[in-house]
Formats: sequence, C-alpha cells, structure tokens
Amino acid sequence: MKPCLTILLFFLTATCFAQYKITGIVYDADDKKPLPGVNVFLNNTTNGTQSNPEGTFSINNVKPGQYELIVSMVGYQTFHYVAKVNDDIKVPQISLKTKATSLSGVNVKPRPVSKRNISDFKDELIGRSDFAKQCEIINPNVIDINYNSADKILTASTSGFLIIENKALGYKVKYLVNDFIKDEKKLYVYYEGYVQFEPLEGNAAQQQIWRRNRMVAYNGSSRHFLRAVLANDIQGEGFKMYKLSINRDRPSDSLINAKLKQFWASGMANTNISVSKDSLNYWRAKQLLPNYFLSGELSVKAIIHPTDQRSLYAISYPEKFYIGYKINKRNMAIGSMPNFIGAAQTYSLGNGETVLTIKEPFAFFDINGVFINPSAIHMEGYWGRQRVAELLPTDFEPTESSL
Repeated sequence: MKPCLTILLFFLTATCFAQYKITGIVYDADDKKPLPGVNVFLNNTTNGTQSNPEGTFSINNVKPGQYELIVSMVGYQTFHYVAKVNDDIKVPQISLKTKATSLSGVNVKPRPVSKRNISDFKDELIGRSDFAKQCEIINPNVIDINYNSADKILTASTSGFLIIENKALGYKVKYLVNDFIKDEKKLYVYYEGYVQFEPLEGNAAQQQIWRRNRMVAYNGSSRHFLRAVLANDIQGEGFKMYKLSINRDRPSDSLINAKLKQFWASGMANTNISVSKDSLNYWRAKQLLPNYFLSGELSVKAIIHPTDQRSLYAISYPEKFYIGYKINKRNMAIGSMPNFIGAAQTYSLGNGETVLTIKEPFAFFDINGVFINPSAIHMEGYWGRQRVAELLPTDFEPTESSL
C-alpha cells in the first residue's frame, strides 16, 4: 500500500538537510588509462570538479535528489549518468570514447541562415526579458543552426558548450545544447541539453544586486511552486491552483476565423455591407470571449502522488489547470484570482499566471523541485516565458533576506 503524501512530506523535512558525496574514476576507452583534467559536474548546478592525475574525482556537498552526472572533455564524447542521491555514491567505471573525426579533404558548406534565424534562436533560448538584455553570448561560433522554410521549423545545436554571461543573476552559464526546435506553425518551442553554472566574481554591491535578482527569478517559478508543494504550503508561499472549464459560449477558433474571413470578403465585395458589418462585429465579439473559466480550486492531493522511489514524486491531472502566484505576497493576502483566462487564439496570462498540461500519464520531480522529464509538461504563460536568463542552478537556496 502506498504511503500517503503527508507522510512523505514529513520524511522530507528530516532528509532535505543531508549532503552526500559522489566519487568515481575516468578512463580512456581505447588505451584504458586514467584521464586527468576531465570536467565532471552535476547538470544544472554549480557543483562540479575535474579529475585528478589518477583520473579520480569527488563531488562533495550534494543534496538528496536525482541528478545527471556529466563527464566532458575536448576530443571525447560526452558521458552522462543518472545519479539518484540518497547516500554516498561511487559511480561505476567511466570510459570516454574519442569523437569521430571528419574525413580530410571533404568540405561541407552549411546552409546559410539569416540574421533573423540567429536572433530567433537567441531570443527563444535566452529570452526577451529585462534579465535577458543583460546576458551576453561569449562564443557564438559554436552554434549550428538550420531553418526549413517550407515547414517553418528552426533547429539548432551547439558543437561545444555555449558560454553565456548572465550579468543580471551573476552566473557564467555553460550550455551544451543537444536539441533546439522552434515550430512556427505549431507555435512550439523545445530545447534541452547540459548546463553548468559558475558564479561570477563581483564586489559587495554587485553581489547584493545578484542576490536580489535571483530571488526575483525564483519567486513564482516552477521550482518555487514544487518546493511549496513538498512543504505542503502552496498558499503560504503565494500560490493557488484552479480547475479550468471550457467556455461553451465561445466557438472554436477555426469557426471564428472562417466566419471573420467570410464576412470580411462580403464587405470587400460591397454586397450586403450593413449585414456584413454587423456579422463581423458579432464574430469579433465572440473572438474576444475568454477560452476558459476558473471553475474550482484544486488541492495538492488532487495532482501530486507519491512514488515507490525515495525522494521522487509524480504530478498528473487529466485536464489543463491554472496556477496563480501573488507577486507581492509579502504585503498582500491571497485574494480572489481572475475568474477567466484567455481570449482569441492565445491566453492573456500575466506575470505569475501559468496554465499547465501534463502530456504523459505522469511528470516526475525530485525533492529539489526539479522536473525529471520536462518534455512531459506543456507550460503556457509565466513559466512558459521563462528562459535561460531566469534559469537558476538546482542547488540555489532562496533567502528571505535577499528580497
């Protein structure tokens, strides 16, 4: 029989302060000799090291949770290992394979891409926020971009770690982009890869600004929400969840667009001008109706489920649901949320407003508030707009004094 969520949450309070160690040794797969100077880090954290002359490494002060251990060295294929940390871990022998080199004398010219393609990639990866304006890509030469004009799909990856200086949050972000897709027809963006954070050096004033900005990025984020869920205190942390019900008074987008096109054409043809004008106004009014209504508050138990794995949790819900966050929660009690969201073909979601769709039976997250399979989740609104400019390492700890 599964233990109830409240028991698991109680267990969390006793384990979240524990810290462990990950050790291992790295070899060359060909000559079986130890490899020194290999970059070893936990994906999406500031926690990393290099292997010593004997090829061994040790990453200390690791909090419980599930991590990807990344082992990377120039000239070798990147190695990754899923580490479920509930105790000290010794990683099985790591053998790095050399990268295949291209044939000499063969020159392949890449397809030319426009400045707009490059700009789209940067905007979707880093974002368009005020924090994004303070981010700088140091080595754009590692970006490989391709644009399919027929399908209107932009794809990209990086041949090495893309180095981004985030002067808003005070991090050097090293991002190996394995996959990037922007589908303009489906209005879909997805990217994934390996990330390592290094704190920037700064004086006391800069450090204070960075601490404040990091709290701005953290507050209301998915990680903040999931940690609030695990603490069983979403309202105390400024969140509320609501069910969404389709507005039956609003026709489908396809019907609205067809009617608008029909009566616009009639008006342009000067036939029944008054009727066409009235019909246009009618369907424009329909277009402005909200897509959904907030139809009832959701509890944590309705969406969060325990698993048979220690420190791993599941989130599921059969429909879209709404998460609202009060930005100024320190001086504002939680009041009523909007009673509807969205108009036309896109939602009108402001800061602190997110709509989630769980695309698979379950999405999983660990006790650090990090989604393990992010491709299982579709985010619209506030969380969907957050990009690398707002990205914080997994080992970031919020401090109220920074607000």
